[in-house]
Amino acid sequence: MNKPTNPAAIKAADVSQEEWAARCDLAAVYRLLAHYGWDDVIYNHSSMRVPG
Repeated sequence: MNKPTNPAAIKAADVSQEEWAARCDLAAVYRLLAHYGWDDVIYNHSSMRVPG
């Protein structure tokens, strides 16, 4: 969390723009969970619905 990232700089093949944005949002959620110390015991799961 010390180095800012640019998620638009990397794009996986065969992934829609909507799905890529959802994946970036989910990755941000996991970074926030780790930042606040919620990445252990019962607070270690987050999920999303894949668009489409």
